Amino acid sequence: MVQVKKPEVAQAITKAAYELFKTHGYSGTRMPQIAKAAKVSAANIYVYFDSKLDILISVYQNWFSEQLAEIKQHVIGCKNHSDALYRLFIAIWKTLPAADGGFCGTLIEALSDRSNQDKYSKLLRAPTDKAIDQMLAHCLPSAPVEARQSISTMLIMAFDGYAVNFHLKNGQKADADEIKLLCDMILAAYPPQG
Repeated sequence: MVQVKKPEVAQAITKAAYELFKTHGYSGTRMPQIAKAAKVSAANIYVYFDSKLDILISVYQNWFSEQLAEIKQHVIGCKNHSDALYRLFIAIWKTLPAADGGFCGTLIEALSDRSNQDKYSKLLRAPTDKAIDQMLAHCLPSAPVEARQSISTMLIMAFDGYAVNFHLKNGQKADADEIKLLCDMILAAYPPQG
């Protein structure tokens, strides 16, 4: 008999996992801990998720899309392109790596485990790339698509570094003055028209 998946059970699992990942990281969280916190059997978790990484990806996708939506509201709400670009860089390199105690570092931790590399789908990054490109198009309307893609790649790759650095250096964040200098250089290369 096929077991019927209940949305509330999946939600209980992801909610419990989020709290455990946030507190103990990826390596420090075990499936039996998630099951106990979600009030389900360990075997029942596998009805909903294939692995601990699968749970983390589900949690992370929701968390990260909420973070990006909030960043987008702030960026789009800026009065000028310079402020919007600076706000975007501050959010991606300074605010986001520290959000929820550095939760984003949990995915980086999981993906650095060689046993997880075959389970990672490059499709996970597609919504992030799209959201950042939309924000960059708002900030840099004169920049060609190729330049925005390069800047987006730089933003994401450095974000990974800042997320790791947040953990390794006891909460150290990106320097706002360095971000401002970089934004000024980008704006000099692609000045807003009009």
